[in-house]
Amino acid sequence: MPKKQHKVELTSDERNHLKELTSTGRESARKLTHARILLKADAGWQDAEIAQALDVSRPTIERVRMK
Repeated sequence: MPKKQHKVELTSDERNHLKELTSTGRESARKLTHARILLKADAGWQDAEIAQALDVSRPTIERVRMK
């Protein structure tokens, strides 16, 4: 499997912010999904696992990783 070009490594503050965002659920569905993608990527999940868990496409995950 090729090495990821855009590896997600969140700081503690970023991780806490995203966890808070997802726990309140007061943002748009798109923003919450992107936060969940980043959290799972930071935790070491593979794109295929994230895609299946969150019901999103791999290209979506790749785009979120680049941001």
